[in-house]
Amino acid sequence: RYIACGLPVLAIARKGSELADIITKNHIGVVCDYGDIKCLRKFLLNTLIHKETLIRYRLNVLRYRELVDREIGAKLMFKVINKVLNN
Repeated sequence: RYIACGLPVLAIARKGSELADIITKNHIGVVCDYGDIKCLRKFLLNTLIHKETLIRYRLNVLRYRELVDREIGAKLMFKVINKVLNN
């Protein structure tokens, strides 16, 4: 959903996972291991303090976004929200 919004991705995932590979190969964000506070801090500081880092991620995300079907993502999110509200 971050990609659909044009935002860099911060994922808590196992290195080498499919999600981690997509993020790192396309330079659309950062993958941190569970509990790795230093990684989270570094990502947040780099994107907040160094605006060129945020701009670079954003440009990569916008290029990658063309490959993401936002309609499918919206429909899936709608289903999840409905399920949560109906339970």
